Amino acid sequence: MKMLVHTNGGKYFRLDYRFSGKCKTLALGTYPKTTLKEARDKLYTAKKQISDGIERSQQL
Repeated sequence: MKMLVHTNGGKYFRLDYRFSGKCKTLALGTYPKTTLKEARDKLYTAKKQISDGIERSQQL
């Protein structure tokens, strides 16, 4: 999980992953609206689903 700090001052939790040989990025939330604990919970859920073969970007 990374925190992307944008030039406008926004802070974003992001997960970079590969699925079917393609690089993908999943947004987990913005800081401080999403806490670190919430972002970690979303991270663990996303990693579990990716390992089970479920593409997260298709579920949104």
